[in-house]
Amino acid sequence: ESERLKNTFLNVLSHELRTPLNIILGYSSIIKENLKDIISSEDKVYLDNLYSGSERLFKSITQMLEFAQIEAGNYNLKLETRDLITILDNSLKQLSKNATSKKIELKKTFKSFQIFVDVDVHCVENAIDNLLSNAVKFTQQGYIEVEAEVLEDRGIAICKIKDTGIGISAKYLDHLFQPFSQEDLDIGRNFEGNGLGLALAKRYFEKMGGSLLVDSIKGVGSTFTFT
Repeated sequence: ESERLKNTFLNVLSHELRTPLNIILGYSSIIKENLKDIISSEDKVYLDNLYSGSERLFKSITQMLEFAQIEAGNYNLKLETRDLITILDNSLKQLSKNATSKKIELKKTFKSFQIFVDVDVHCVENAIDNLLSNAVKFTQQGYIEVEAEVLEDRGIAICKIKDTGIGISAKYLDHLFQPFSQEDLDIGRNFEGNGLGLALAKRYFEKMGGSLLVDSIKGVGSTFTFT
């Protein structure tokens, strides 16, 4: 009965919160586009904040629902063969504007033009987006580099996402992939987030038969490696 109630609650939460949020996101985007030439710069800021706030809320709700599904064993994979290089390129394009605004250089080192992998597209795209958006968020200067290659002898693809960001303390590394875990929990912390992105990414990769590891030095940067 407890399991049934939880699933019912999640389904209701999914529909009753995500559906109106989708409407808000859609209309705020249309309003912003239609009025861009006739409203003041101050009003543009209001519309930008409306959109970014709704987007942040939508992302958090989606992450919580998907995490609950995975933890309950209710997430069904839909495996198909896709090109990892194309997926990485698409994610990098989406983040290029944010990286450019912070004057962060985006580098990529792909040792193959194509790397075909068997993945759930939704899982791998979300995991990579989480890793790359974190890299941009926690990097104030320097670069972010994405490397990808195939380990032929093991039959797996391996990808590294390196950044020159704030890094992670050795003390916190053991807790990094725990849900809702954040190194800076002060109310006035500098970086927004619900602490679910990395926990979800790790579970996505493991559900597809891969892995996610991290190597980091506080104040120097981090390298996230997934297979």
